[in-house]
Amino acid sequence: MRTVRFITRAAFLCGAAFAAVALGSATCHAGDPASKPTPGIEDDELLVGRADAYSQVVDRAVGFLVRGDADGFRAMLSEATIESETRGAGAIDVIIKSRFIPFFSDFARLTDTVATLPTHDAGNNPGLAICRTFETNSGQERPFVMYVINQHGNYVLGNLILNKTFEDLRAETR
Repeated sequence: MRTVRFITRAAFLCGAAFAAVALGSATCHAGDPASKPTPGIEDDELLVGRADAYSQVVDRAVGFLVRGDADGFRAMLSEATIESETRGAGAIDVIIKSRFIPFFSDFARLTDTVATLPTHDAGNNPGLAICRTFETNSGQERPFVMYVINQHGNYVLGNLILNKTFEDLRAETR
């Protein structure tokens, strides 16, 4: 049984359209209420009702990383994330191969606890920051956060942050 915690009425924006595809060193900050709309309660309830669709994206992305399939993972990234990468065309592939795949290389299983935070990208597309942990073969837990965005009914990855927990994200929004 999976435990899901929903934290509502929070909005995040990573760079310009999750531009910080430094995907592992990116930091998300709470949106300025004066300049960034915060999803309303109705939006939050809509996101909660679709949490399984968002979680399926995370499960599929983790599967690609565990298998070492950089191309499969890259295909899940939003176009805005790919286009915003300023370090050159191959930088995303280098990050996936040098940071993400090694991070998941000792993967044994996803843990049952899931925490989510409503979010949106620079284009104001709704999404969820899904905080998960996995257990390694040696029994360690490794946390990560995947930002899944709903771009006109198409669920895509906006970002992946390694070694961040639910509590880390909560502390950053205060």
